[in-house]
Amino acid sequence: MNPVLLTMAIVMANLLAGNVFAQSKGEADPAQSMAAPSATATPAEKVAARTKRRPEAVAQARASVANGSKPVASEDRGVVTAKASPEEKAAARNKRRAETIPAVRAGETSVGEMGKKI
Repeated sequence: MNPVLLTMAIVMANLLAGNVFAQSKGEADPAQSMAAPSATATPAEKVAARTKRRPEAVAQARASVANGSKPVASEDRGVVTAKASPEEKAAARNKRRAETIPAVRAGETSVGEMGKKI
C-alpha cells in the first residue's frame, strides 16, 4: 500500500475518533451539576431591597462630598459618582508631562517592546 495513503488513513481515523468519543451522552452528574432553582424576585422584593441599601449609599455619597470630590449624577438609575473637572485633568496631565520630559530628553526612558531608547 502506498505510504502516503496509509498515513492519511491513520490521520483521518484519529481525527474522526476524537470527535466520536468527545460527544457526551447527557449530564455527567444530574443530581449535582446544576444549581438549585431560585425564584425571581418580585417588584415588591426589589423595592424593599433597594430601600434597605439606600441609607448606606446616601452616607457614602455624602462622605465623598465632604472629602472634596464632586458628585455627578449618572444617567443610569441616578448613581452618584465623583468626576474630575477638565481643569483638574489638564493639571494632572501637565504634571505628568513635566515629570517625564526631562527623562525623555536625557534618554533615560525606553519605548516599545524592544526597549529602544528615545
